[in-house]
Amino acid sequence: MLYIPNSSPIPFEEAQRLILSAIRPLPVITIPLSKALGYYLAETVRADHDVPIFDRSTVDGYALRAEDVINASASNPVKLKVLEDIPTGHLPQQKITQGTASRIMRGAPIPEGANAVVMVEKTENAAEDSESVLVYQSVKIGDAIAKKGQDVEEERDVLTKGTLLGPIELGLLRYIRDCICSGLCEA
Repeated sequence: MLYIPNSSPIPFEEAQRLILSAIRPLPVITIPLSKALGYYLAETVRADHDVPIFDRSTVDGYALRAEDVINASASNPVKLKVLEDIPTGHLPQQKITQGTASRIMRGAPIPEGANAVVMVEKTENAAEDSESVLVYQSVKIGDAIAKKGQDVEEERDVLTKGTLLGPIELGLLRYIRDCICSGLCEA
């Protein structure tokens, strides 16, 4: 504790007023996210879209109708016709109907008509038919599907004003925003 002779303590509110009158807020700047580590948000960040923006697969596998494979097992595989491949970054072109499936990669949009995804490890290409797949496991509706807005809903506050930007926060901003983020102030 610092000792100052012939001085008496001042009330907390007076000390706070003196300190606040001597400091100024840092200016708000706009910088690329790649340079924002250690900065503080000058404004609250609100999601301007759902994340993910569509229902997507959480595994590599086959998008299908759960009701088509309700009795599938290792001893009783279900054969489905494969309509198309859906790589990540591509939109499905075919609708899933009874007895069909689409090969799908993790992160790819779920095709219309599909309500579940079975992992590729629980399937096998049909030996006699290159356009079919054998499914060895039943799945429930919604299995291996990340729903639209599951991670972040549109118009939700994601990070609040004054948040220190560390690696996790920057990853989140990168996930929901463009490469440039306005409303930052220097640390």
